[in-house]
Amino acid sequence: MDFDEPEDIFDKLAALGEPKAEFMVGSRVLVRNLVLAPLLVLAGLGIEFLVFRFIGHSFELIMLGMGLVLTGVMLVVRAYRNRGLRVLVFAEGLVRVRGEEGQAMFWDEVDVLWRKKTEGHWEVIWKGSLSYIVQGADRKALKFDDAIPRLAELGRIMQRETFAHLWQRYFEAYEKGATLDFGKIRLSQRGISTDTGKLAWGDVQEVKFDENQVTVSKKGKWGSWFQSKVSEIPNYHVCKAVIERALATRGTQEVRR
Repeated sequence: MDFDEPEDIFDKLAALGEPKAEFMVGSRVLVRNLVLAPLLVLAGLGIEFLVFRFIGHSFELIMLGMGLVLTGVMLVVRAYRNRGLRVLVFAEGLVRVRGEEGQAMFWDEVDVLWRKKTEGHWEVIWKGSLSYIVQGADRKALKFDDAIPRLAELGRIMQRETFAHLWQRYFEAYEKGATLDFGKIRLSQRGISTDTGKLAWGDVQEVKFDENQVTVSKKGKWGSWFQSKVSEIPNYHVCKAVIERALATRGTQEVRR
């Protein structure tokens, strides 16, 4: 489900029927950013003027002024980059449309779903604070950042729809004794392994997934045995489900081994 030819886009969209959900960057967002951007730039330039004309050298104020100017500029860039963007969700997959350009992907084509939390003030200005990336086996990828209204809702849809197809593949490999690679963390019937060590399922006290971090604690040990950002774990939603199932059935796994 991939098309980029302008004359084909709307014919193919019509063939898919009515979307189950739609997310659109409306003109209100563009207008808001175009109004706010010059105010931020002027505020930043005003601070720089005051620093060099009256206050004297102040690293904190200089950085604040530069930050406001850059934020204003990036608001315009991001507004232009996402103007008219629509994300249409269908039973078969999702479509990203901007003007006469479109990209799409079937749910069963998705090989990896990433949830990326942006770190650092400058990175947030350029990329936004949160993004989701769906990536196919051919490395083709669609990215959605928080310029899209209701991004959290779109993220939940992508988790649900991709999980239905990814789970069977991972579960079958796990049952056959394979080691599942989730980047910073690897899972098998023996337990959890990372670059710093291995932990049998029987020794796991708790594995906690919060919004941005996964933490593994070991029985009899204070603090965490392992921590990682969710941003560094591909298919984190599947990883979480595998861990939960392994912990729920670890007694059975010990007997089978």
